[in-house]
Amino acid sequence: MVQRIRRLAAVQTSREYGDGALLERFVGAADEAAFTVLVERHGAMVFGVCQRVLGNTHDAEDACQATFLVLARKASSLRKRSALGSWLHGIAFRISANLKRQLARRQKREQTALRLPSPLGGRGAGGEGAAPLRSTATDAGGDLSWREMRTVLDEELQRLPERYRTALVLCYLEGETRDEAAHRLGATPGALHGLLERGRNLLRERLIKRGLSLSAALLSTALVTTPAPAALPPALVVASAKAAALLASGRSLADVALAPHILTLVQEAMKTMLVTKVKIATALVLSAGLAVVFLTGSWGSVTFAQDSYRYVQVAQPGTPAPKPESDADFIRRVSKDLRGKEPTPAEIHFFSSSKETNKRQRLIDLFIQERQTAKKADEGTSGTRAQAAEALTKLAHAQQLLAVRVRLADEQKARETRVALIQSDYFKQVLAVTKDKKEVEAITQNFLDRLMQYVKAHPKNDDVPDAMLHISFVYRSQGKNVEADAWRAKLLKEYPSSPAAKTAQETRTSLGEVVPLLRTIENPLQQGRIIYELIEPKEKEKK
Repeated sequence: MVQRIRRLAAVQTSREYGDGALLERFVGAADEAAFTVLVERHGAMVFGVCQRVLGNTHDAEDACQATFLVLARKASSLRKRSALGSWLHGIAFRISANLKRQLARRQKREQTALRLPSPLGGRGAGGEGAAPLRSTATDAGGDLSWREMRTVLDEELQRLPERYRTALVLCYLEGETRDEAAHRLGATPGALHGLLERGRNLLRERLIKRGLSLSAALLSTALVTTPAPAALPPALVVASAKAAALLASGRSLADVALAPHILTLVQEAMKTMLVTKVKIATALVLSAGLAVVFLTGSWGSVTFAQDSYRYVQVAQPGTPAPKPESDADFIRRVSKDLRGKEPTPAEIHFFSSSKETNKRQRLIDLFIQERQTAKKADEGTSGTRAQAAEALTKLAHAQQLLAVRVRLADEQKARETRVALIQSDYFKQVLAVTKDKKEVEAITQNFLDRLMQYVKAHPKNDDVPDAMLHISFVYRSQGKNVEADAWRAKLLKEYPSSPAAKTAQETRTSLGEVVPLLRTIENPLQQGRIIYELIEPKEKEKK
């Protein structure tokens, strides 16, 4: 259950990425959630193509799944990933056309077998009660000629130049709005309109050559009218994504649990693509040779083309898989695709030395976020200089306000630690206690500690002499005459002209007479009150 919730959360998060970013996540980290989003996003269009060509729902589902498995095998070699929908349209049409030919040949063989006389009587292997063969148009729905016309439309559509085919597939087959399609193609709405107009004209010209004369309105209707569902069945989506993840992790087609007929469709599609690549490579080599002959007038210079042909490596079925891409090559490729620049040597070193299992997926996410942040920064810096100056002014004002607040806070903190406040807190606490001697002693000791901390922390404050005087009085009341005399001497030495020093000189005799009396009083509360009455008149005179 937890894994299922995590998988659903990953799919929901991946829906925010474009096709290029999803393919990077799938190729780099075998991300099943990323491939699931790709199947959900393009599945209806792919199934619509298969349905129009085959006319049978079950066959269309098989061809649709085979199309996405081919994508899983070829994802790392796709160049224009923004045109993924157009690429899938072509693959789906070719797979469906091959399957249709296979079904037609099998149906012809079975019909031939049914017409042969049977030793058991009747005709064919099935006799009179034989079940009818499955037709490729059993559940096509609608007029057969209209379905065939849409099939021809798909065939001619995948023969158009890629930029026109991509625009038509996005807007008509995948149901994207003009703004969404323009954003995915990186073009303006005006440029997209031009691509659509030119693509429709080229498509109409090709259909006229096939004997189908359609007006612009009827052509648009034929493009939009598709029997595809709003979404693929969940079971088909999950099965395709799981099989694709296994293929991306290095498993072969034979190791993936696929139906035999679907496996055959995938293998034949891969073989067809391989043959097409060989033909293109051969044509390029021959074209280069002919160009050399035309320019030089001799066949001697063609040898370089023949030598270069020897190095065209074509992977044959059954050959061992190529070596996995190294971390250094991976970060270079991803950095060029997503950032448009080479990674620094430090980035290559740290990425290669990292031991994380999912570091490739994390690197892709990091580069995508970096690109989005850079894009937002570019959009933000397009403001005027006046806006930038205003922002700097606001920043300076905020800094000044912060400095004022800090200074006020420091002053408030200093006021809270003044000697008068410490003394007031002490007498309030003492007066609130009536009988507990230990509590009074604790309060007095706390008062003494606060005074000593204040003297140490604020030696230049004007009320430090008062704090030293109170320390001397407290020690005297506790019978610690040595400490009291030491603090009194320090006060007279460091602050001889302060009012507190004069008070210390005047009250020495009085305290000498009072201290013996204080020792006879057991109640600490009464001791504190006597000291307070002794010191308070001097404090009032000073004020």
